[in-house]
Amino acid sequence: MGKNELLQAIMNMAQDDNKGVAMSIALVNAKKDPRGGIVSFGVEPRFLDDANLQLAGMDNKYMKMCFFIDRDELEKYKNSTPLIHAQSADSKRYLISKRFLSPKNKLEKMLQESLSKFDDTLISEDKLYLIPETFDSTYKVYKDNKGRVQITYDHSTMHGGGLWIRMGDSVILDLTLVKGEI
Repeated sequence: MGKNELLQAIMNMAQDDNKGVAMSIALVNAKKDPRGGIVSFGVEPRFLDDANLQLAGMDNKYMKMCFFIDRDELEKYKNSTPLIHAQSADSKRYLISKRFLSPKNKLEKMLQESLSKFDDTLISEDKLYLIPETFDSTYKVYKDNKGRVQITYDHSTMHGGGLWIRMGDSVILDLTLVKGEI
């Protein structure tokens, strides 16, 4: 399978039910190495074991890959990308419930404050981008004020088609798929 076919298959997986696709935008480290550069990302613990199997040359479940996406180029496609902005009569809707634990740092406290607006609200599939967008803007404010804490942003699909989003150690959003109305 070539690169373009692989990217199309990944996109189809994400559009279908997002089973089997996980993404991390939590940059942890970047450094020079005699072989080139090493860029590290924070991931869920289940992926760490699998990565260690691959490093040891053993069979493993997940393909691991890294993408560097030009932000300016992405802007050209954001409004035309069906995955993010497709609106149809059968668009999925989710009920968002927040679970906030005691924040471990100022960034987690800021995230809890900025994400509390989503609690007990319905969100359509075409508006899901608002959650990572809120995360990114809060993280930018924190970094602009000389914040140094790194934080992870993980998400996965739950049984029944819902979504689970975790930011750091104290912010969890459960998105329950709304199946209909009475």
